[in-house]
Amino acid sequence: MPNHHIALTIDTDPDGLNTHNPNRRELNWAGLEFAIQNFHEVLSDYPLTWYVRADGQLEHAYGSVRYLLDTYTDFWRKAIVQGDELGWHPHLYTVPDTNSQPQIITDNMQAVDELTRIWDDIKDIPFDFPTFRMGEGWHTTETMNLVERVGFRVDSTAIPERDDSASGHPRNWRGTPNRPYYPDKQTPRLEGAERKLLEIPMNSWAFQASYDKVPKLRYMNPCIHTKLWQQAVKHWKENLQPQENYFWTMILHPSEAMPRDEPDLLYAYSLDCVRENLEYFANKISELGHKATYTTVSEIAKLWRQQF
Repeated sequence: MPNHHIALTIDTDPDGLNTHNPNRRELNWAGLEFAIQNFHEVLSDYPLTWYVRADGQLEHAYGSVRYLLDTYTDFWRKAIVQGDELGWHPHLYTVPDTNSQPQIITDNMQAVDELTRIWDDIKDIPFDFPTFRMGEGWHTTETMNLVERVGFRVDSTAIPERDDSASGHPRNWRGTPNRPYYPDKQTPRLEGAERKLLEIPMNSWAFQASYDKVPKLRYMNPCIHTKLWQQAVKHWKENLQPQENYFWTMILHPSEAMPRDEPDLLYAYSLDCVRENLEYFANKISELGHKATYTTVSEIAKLWRQQF
């Protein structure tokens, strides 16, 4: 029986960062507080992979790159005991002046130096960090080399076929497989065979929101409205290629699951809707005569390596 291994990942970003017009300056954590208080109760059947921010922006604002790790230590310990895992999720930003937004550090040497500096500060924390995800979903050859060099064997940054380079953003995953792969040494968005580091991408699929002219490729985010989720699953199901094991990595941000008064055409802003979407996906897999298993990113990597 074919088995679908599914990881539900959470990027612990501040509210309002992951929007059409991201606000990189404000550090409001209402969504994360909501997640800490509610996710384990409502999503009790799902192991979660929490990608925890630890970076220079937090150091500038709070005095320590470990701010979230230290502030919520008791929760992280509890989460791990319950079967969750943590991953490192740095956002590399410049320190803004009073009139500007932080900008992504894209200079290779500066980015590598910043990652190295942060890692030296967190590598002795009392938690395992089995996987890595770069904030805002980008990598260069040099940043991926550094992640591999400090000991990570699993990265989950790629968004297959997402390319925002025309806008000046460093995110470009054109040609990236929509499944786990070993990144090429020179061009990480493409498959190679020389790395120890395994890429577990945030899987992409297509659906059409009411404001889209055509179906748009997006990562698998269970916070969207049920009708949009069902549309995406239908298209996914029609294009599924036969194989023995499938690997899917979903992503959400805490504020996307938190209730709010203002309606949105993409997000339902409902944790109950998240649970219903996850159940719907598993049910559709069962209708295929397949098995659905929710797990963590590092477990997906382990299973992939056993298979290949």
